[in-house]
Amino acid sequence: MSVRERYVKLIQENPEDKKLLVSIKNFDEALSHPDSDDLLRAKEWALSIIKK
Repeated sequence: MSVRERYVKLIQENPEDKKLLVSIKNFDEALSHPDSDDLLRAKEWALSIIKK
């Protein structure tokens, strides 16, 4: 969370910085991962490797 706090501080200093806004959005979205879909895809990938 310290990374997000740093982004928020920087965006307060540079409100027009679109890259910082994207960074905050990406950080927030990443908090929900890995989710059940990610785990299912990882399992399927691992099984495909084992079958080779």
